[in-house]
Amino acid sequence: MEAGYLFSDKFALKAVVNLSGMTVERNKDGKSMLLGYQQITAGIRPELKLNDKLSLRLTGGTALLRSFSENDRKIKKYFQRQKK
Repeated sequence: MEAGYLFSDKFALKAVVNLSGMTVERNKDGKSMLLGYQQITAGIRPELKLNDKLSLRLTGGTALLRSFSENDRKIKKYFQRQKK
């Protein structure tokens, strides 16, 4: 998500927030486990339009949240954790 201000036809400045993540299945001690990773980042992104087809964007910011989780792949185990 981004919001910004167009200063001219060649330059814009935007505030950006990104959500990214991944999930991978792996074996741990003979069990099938899911490893999940999520990250929320926020920053400032100046955009310089070089010509009609090319623009340069650089983003500077920080990670607001990073989380890792490891869960058993069985549906039964997932719902047992939710009840607690």
